[in-house]
Amino acid sequence: MSKLGAILIGTLALFVLSFSLLPSAFSPLINWLGPIFGVSFQTMLAILFFTAGNPLVYPIVFATWLAAGVIVGLLARGIKSAIVAAPIIYGATLGLLGLAIANIVMTVSSTGLSKGVLPPPPPGTNTATILNVPVFRQFAPLLISSLSSASAPSIGSLASVVIPPIIGNFVIFIASAVAIGFGVPKLFTKFAIASRLHLGGPSSAPKLPKVIGALALVMLVFSSAFAGFASAQAPFSYAEAVVSVINPNGSVTNYYAFASSSLTLSSGGNSISSSSLSGTGIVAAIVASQNGSLAFLPQSMTSGISQYMGLLPPTLAVLLYQGTCTSSQSEASSTSTTLASIFNLNDLSLLVSQSVSGSSIGMQSTQEICFYVYQSNVPLSSMADSFVSTVLPSVHQSGLINIFSQGLSSKYLVPGATSTSVNSSAILTGFFDPQFLSSFPLLGQAIQNFTSSMGIVGFAGGLATTSNVIHSSSTTHTASFSYLLNYGGSVSFASDSTLSAAGIGVPLPGASSNSFSPSDYNFTLATNNPQAMSYLSSSQMNSNVIQVNSGQSVPTQQLGASFTGIFPAYLQVTKSLSQQASGNVLVNIVVKNLDTDNLANLYMNDTQFANFYQGALSIVSGSPSNSSVSSLAPGASVTYSYLVKLSGIGTYVSPPAQIAYNLNGTQFYAISNSATVSQPNAGAAQALGALVSTAGKSLDIFLNTGGYGAGIVIAALLGLFALAGFMEYRQFVKWRKL
Repeated sequence: MSKLGAILIGTLALFVLSFSLLPSAFSPLINWLGPIFGVSFQTMLAILFFTAGNPLVYPIVFATWLAAGVIVGLLARGIKSAIVAAPIIYGATLGLLGLAIANIVMTVSSTGLSKGVLPPPPPGTNTATILNVPVFRQFAPLLISSLSSASAPSIGSLASVVIPPIIGNFVIFIASAVAIGFGVPKLFTKFAIASRLHLGGPSSAPKLPKVIGALALVMLVFSSAFAGFASAQAPFSYAEAVVSVINPNGSVTNYYAFASSSLTLSSGGNSISSSSLSGTGIVAAIVASQNGSLAFLPQSMTSGISQYMGLLPPTLAVLLYQGTCTSSQSEASSTSTTLASIFNLNDLSLLVSQSVSGSSIGMQSTQEICFYVYQSNVPLSSMADSFVSTVLPSVHQSGLINIFSQGLSSKYLVPGATSTSVNSSAILTGFFDPQFLSSFPLLGQAIQNFTSSMGIVGFAGGLATTSNVIHSSSTTHTASFSYLLNYGGSVSFASDSTLSAAGIGVPLPGASSNSFSPSDYNFTLATNNPQAMSYLSSSQMNSNVIQVNSGQSVPTQQLGASFTGIFPAYLQVTKSLSQQASGNVLVNIVVKNLDTDNLANLYMNDTQFANFYQGALSIVSGSPSNSSVSSLAPGASVTYSYLVKLSGIGTYVSPPAQIAYNLNGTQFYAISNSATVSQPNAGAAQALGALVSTAGKSLDIFLNTGGYGAGIVIAALLGLFALAGFMEYRQFVKWRKL
């Protein structure tokens, strides 16, 4: 009966040991998906790590199985018993892993995940952190490949990753168990028994969103600055634009775009230039973003990827080559290494490489394009200094680049750095081939006026959005360029610029839910290009276009806009989550009217929070939707509250609540901040309880036990431990009589 004792106690010891040694590197996954899957997710991660983790890569895995083998060897007290006990314990461990996975599958079927909906990731979590946690980095290439190809990984590919470490860990486990069971003297083993009895008194992010997101940034910068009025210039040298766009929701988006036919980026002896890339057909873009900088893109672009925005790494490097990934692999590797060196991206690593046919992206079917997407955890706040010191001097020394440089140096373009900083921001630089990109949808339209014979062109740029800039119950508004840019100096065009443009713009009709007509705006813009001036003057917009010679300065006060329209009220909407003594969590949403007019028919909707965590969140009291407030006077505030109970582990992220209201007969919407609250990670006892519960559910499903499955499992476990203890006690009594 010593085999039974070894099996039961050895299994329990291994399980407890695995949870006590679970690496903190799993916290990104636990914090993100733990609230949905609960303790079973932490259970799965723990067992997966200690079974499928490579013992040669993770010393803790090797040490754990070695220690577990020693425990089993001491308990088995013999080579035969150890040989019998070890496979049963290892098999039971894999069985527990299967139960945890089964529970997760059952949870998925009853949550929004079954519809492909992911919960918002907590702060600091993105694909770079998720795909680099232990063990998961082994599966990451397979998972990304399957997501991008819309097909499940093959059994063979999965087996090639999983089976070798599983076999290796089992060999370590049984070898140590047998060695201890065979090598320890019988007397020592008996003393160990007596001593023991006495002491006994735990995405993919899909590839496509990242590629689309990065290319959308490039497209927007160039389309906003150059589309429609950037004419072919020969020879091309330098173009620049700084444009502020006033959105119908009262926010302002600032675009900065600079393009040069001879750009060189260099640092520490490493350099990359337009001339060195000539003929390779490459588009290289370093994109650094912060605070959801893609959120202000038109809905038509973001509808399919908005749920993954938070998973974008802080820094992306996107390389495009004509041809297959195999043919361009060495070029991409060399370019990415150089970019990583220039920008101090020490952790830059390949996220995915994917060849696509031209027909799938609107190009000729005979063409083939390879996308390379690299990721890094370096945030925009770190990249900003590199831009100021490395990129901007390489682009130009004067002109509109000074506005961009000042924005980065003053941290105005770094969200959260100061009280006046923008809400979200992105900066980008790289090289593009106009002829190569001209065949892409949208991108081609934005650069169609560049000469097709032009070589590789270098670019730098940025985009940032600030909310609550334009707000008033008045229908007449005036905004100056300097106010929108938070810039006090004058506007100066570069002396050798082929095209310069500065001013205030309007979203294209239909973009960003634009309810305004261009005729509602009266713009003042400045340019040094006669063809651009002719286009702007003849367009539908009521534009006052100033032609300025290259090298000439323009007071920013002359660059402004006056327009009519009702914008949203100036509201302050704040959400907070707080733990209560009862163990529940209180959700508070405070709405304060900072405007000058009354608001009517307020409606609060926070149902998205509960929808994301179905099965792991329940409403205790109150409601996440409320329409009881009929009016809100200027300066007044209202608080919406409801109480929830959380049953998962990790960090719950509550998405912004939405407030609908009526202002002067027009309905508007405002959103709050997002808020987080953390539930402590489960210990071994809680995890064991989750497994018991999962096994009980399995019994209920397969044996129709009428809801008593968990009780049956607990009774069986207690009975087995009691039997093992009794038999071990009999062995102890026999030893005392010797």
